Amino acid sequence: MNSKSFQNKKKKNSFITAAFVFFAAALLMASGCTGSKLPGSDAGSASALRGADSAMIKKDFIDSKLITAFESKSPETIRGLFERPLSGSAHWQSLIDLACALNKPRMEVGALNVSSGAAGEGFLVSEIAFAYKLYGFTGLNYDLFVKEGKIAVTLKTSFGEQEIRQKITGDAFGRHYHIKGRAATAGSKPLAFAAVTLSAGNYDYSCTSGGNGEFAIEFIGSEGFSLSIDRPGYKPLVKQIENIKKGEYTDLGELVMEKMPGAAGGSREETSNTAPMLKPGVKSFANGLAAVSLDRAAKLSWKAPADAASKQISYKLFKKNVSDEKFKQTATLQNEENFTDEGLSNANIYIYMVEAYSDETPDAPVLTYGPVALIPSSLKTALEFEDIVSTSLKWSGAKPLKINDDSFSGSGCIAFDPLKTSSLSFLTPHKIKNGYYKAFLYVKRSKASAAMKIEIKQFGEPEENKSFYRGEVSLKSINLKENRDVIELGEMLIEPKSWKNETLPEDYCEMTVKISKTEEAATEKDGEKTDNGRGGEAALDVIEFVKID
Repeated sequence: MNSKSFQNKKKKNSFITAAFVFFAAALLMASGCTGSKLPGSDAGSASALRGADSAMIKKDFIDSKLITAFESKSPETIRGLFERPLSGSAHWQSLIDLACALNKPRMEVGALNVSSGAAGEGFLVSEIAFAYKLYGFTGLNYDLFVKEGKIAVTLKTSFGEQEIRQKITGDAFGRHYHIKGRAATAGSKPLAFAAVTLSAGNYDYSCTSGGNGEFAIEFIGSEGFSLSIDRPGYKPLVKQIENIKKGEYTDLGELVMEKMPGAAGGSREETSNTAPMLKPGVKSFANGLAAVSLDRAAKLSWKAPADAASKQISYKLFKKNVSDEKFKQTATLQNEENFTDEGLSNANIYIYMVEAYSDETPDAPVLTYGPVALIPSSLKTALEFEDIVSTSLKWSGAKPLKINDDSFSGSGCIAFDPLKTSSLSFLTPHKIKNGYYKAFLYVKRSKASAAMKIEIKQFGEPEENKSFYRGEVSLKSINLKENRDVIELGEMLIEPKSWKNETLPEDYCEMTVKISKTEEAATEKDGEKTDNGRGGEAALDVIEFVKID
């Protein structure tokens, strides 16, 4: 065959190939509009065209499924992304627990890389990797908790008559490096909320240390890198990591941070882990700072340093919202011991801290008060579980226990094992005034997985999506040292309804509250025990309704 005829044949083959690709794409677009099934002979080609497109994977899987699931606070929804055996592995279970334990979880995804693998009739297998950032707030003090890095998984895309189904069927855990460790003080005390960071390849990795100082970072692409740990009030720690093994966690052990000179007692981080901040009701107190919640305002008070009489003392007041990473100065006072912050939004959380300065050391605080959190409101209604247990509480399975504990509101709580007590329900002991409310659940989290469904509603069926609350929360703690937590459930409309579902002209109505385990029962994983001491796995303290106006 001469050169010219070969070139003509090559051009003809290229044209046929291009025409086939265009025809397959047209069939795919048509099938998406009509819902009809692709012809069997073309299904594999059309599937490959669809699945290999990273833009479509980002739209159909990353944005629509993965991010939505991790922000849902629903363990079952997140596990639905995976084939069952994979979701139970330690590294995925840890990430699922983290997402469900955070308040207001948010996830960001970028740098998506897609490579197509095996394809068959109606399905395509793709290897995908992407950078992610998962963040939110945890604990009574609403500390920011962040985890970011890389995820590398195998995604199977199946094309049915009516929908596209996608599941994570495997991951690249065995082809990457993974580390874990514990941030601690010189006295081996856990150092919570330290920022652990590293860079490897094209990815940045970071993780906030938990209440027990522990951290873990997965899917690292390099066996050698520089690890940094930072925390205000401590000297930054830098450690070179080399020669670690793939496919398993390398335990870095205890990483000790040295306190900076002059940083003893007075930093926000030192106090935030020792004093619970957000509490039900109108009063809150932590580390010498008292706060009273008012209608669209907060009243703060504190006591002057012991030697204030012989010095000129000034105070700097700092405030932040839950979404703020750092405090912002809001006022400066001279020789005063109280302040009222006005113009706030009701039903929102505000966190305050006060620093005292003397004329002798104007550049460094002599004392730090707080931080303390509160929720301004014109009306709050709290339902104490320990009061309900002896009156209107109903349950299925083992009876919940009433626990006396001064660290809880009302000096007690109720505790139960979700494996043995499948549901709780009660009618509110008093009627609640009509209006829009934000609901907060105060709990003691458990060691093992304990996903619970919660429903709060009035009589009758809702006519709009804010007429009730129905959601799912995880009662598993991400920090075993963390004694209590508060979960912001969301907003709801409270109004009385008749048996005909008609709105009644009344000012108050009763509410029903039901808490039940999810369909997938909690199980022991990775050596976790089902006994968490007295009272079982989870403890419920208060549901508080804060009026939005």
